[in-house]
Amino acid sequence: MASEPDVRWAFPSVSPNGRWIAATRWTHGGNHDDVILDRSGAVVHEVTADRALDLALDWSPNGRYLVWGSDRSGIPNILSAPVDPETGVAGTPLMLSNVRTGAIYPSVDPDGL
Repeated sequence: MASEPDVRWAFPSVSPNGRWIAATRWTHGGNHDDVILDRSGAVVHEVTADRALDLALDWSPNGRYLVWGSDRSGIPNILSAPVDPETGVAGTPLMLSNVRTGAIYPSVDPDGL
């Protein structure tokens, strides 16, 4: 994958099956979006594409969900989206927390609890 001068990457997280890499992509203009890449580094799906600060991705133990922190409501909270393990395509994000003081760095229990 060729590097792009105005793109920065952070918070990479490899799926449990090793097929996908979820990462935060920072682009010119202040966009911080979550994407899913294949092993070669090609973007296969944009999980988010908006002005919210989306970061710190983690996979569920079965690789069927991504969780991350986002300030899309004005207060940082935790979101999740289902992911098709065969295609790497994520579904619609769902807010998992609604903490008035904020929550930003999720960590999924390895046992799936």
